[in-house]
Amino acid sequence: MNTENFLPNIYLNKHMKQALLLQLVSKEPINILFVGDPYSGKTTILQEMAKQKEKATFCNGILFTKILTPTNVLIKETMNNTELLCVDDVDSCTAEDRMVLKDILNSKMSVLAVANPKFGRFDPYDLIRNQISLDTKTISSFDLIFPLKDFPEEKKDRMLAKLMFNKSENKLFDLPKGHKVIINIELEEKMIDYYVKNRATPVEDFIVIKHVLRTFTTLIKLTKASAILNERLTANEDDLNVAIEIIEYSFNQMTKDAESGVIDIDRISSANLTAPKRKNINIVLKIIEDLTERNVLVEDIIEKGKRLGIETEIIDEALEQLRRMGEIYEPHVGFVTKL
Repeated sequence: MNTENFLPNIYLNKHMKQALLLQLVSKEPINILFVGDPYSGKTTILQEMAKQKEKATFCNGILFTKILTPTNVLIKETMNNTELLCVDDVDSCTAEDRMVLKDILNSKMSVLAVANPKFGRFDPYDLIRNQISLDTKTISSFDLIFPLKDFPEEKKDRMLAKLMFNKSENKLFDLPKGHKVIINIELEEKMIDYYVKNRATPVEDFIVIKHVLRTFTTLIKLTKASAILNERLTANEDDLNVAIEIIEYSFNQMTKDAESGVIDIDRISSANLTAPKRKNINIVLKIIEDLTERNVLVEDIIEKGKRLGIETEIIDEALEQLRRMGEIYEPHVGFVTKL
């Protein structure tokens, strides 16, 4: 898929431009979220994408509800006139806006949204999920999430500087008309094989979930969109490979666990609970259950944990997480009780 002539004045890597192109041509909704540092060109991406689609609506998160639901107009009426909704500063939406957005993210309309990092700029040492000011349900409704980081990098900085001299407008890309795409049995089996074989990764004695069923749905939509873009009535393995590359790139950016080195989808829904941490929490919970006293002495938990090779610091962290989850409480100093 050649993206060279698509949005030539905007600096994005191949996978990001491929994803945007597929969103434009797809007959099914594909939802994409960009989270970017200041001056990373987020708004420009939205504005240019809105120009590419005849039935597109551009709005700012602060004015979201006023534009989409003036005087409580039904969302369905808006859907009839919009195929692509481009939402700037989606993190600034009000609570009412976000309720509307959740409905739209599960509708027949594609959503392209951009947000700012929670603390203004990405922290290179923290998980990206921790830096997005959106609730888990909203984030999980996006098919693809891409970070736009403004870190000094000579090659990228040179390309961005050169783009400043390019005064030509981003021309409308010649998009093929959407058509129904057939996925034959052979390709269907390859798609299923990819999903099943890559669904989970064993790490030591625990399992890390890489893909959920929504990933498979995204895989189907991207594969079909690639076939449309290449004007094929029947999707082929090239289309599938494009879809896999885009998904792997997005997931690698958002869900790679630095501790285990594998993609962990739960990093999106529970950012601080990595697979190793979930394993430790379950072990500590089992220790508490095995120590049959109602009020369990924390020192006993630590002692039994040490015999299992778990350090005191890890046990303390697991106990704190269990308190936050409401699994245990502290009736007296130095004791815990399982609820």
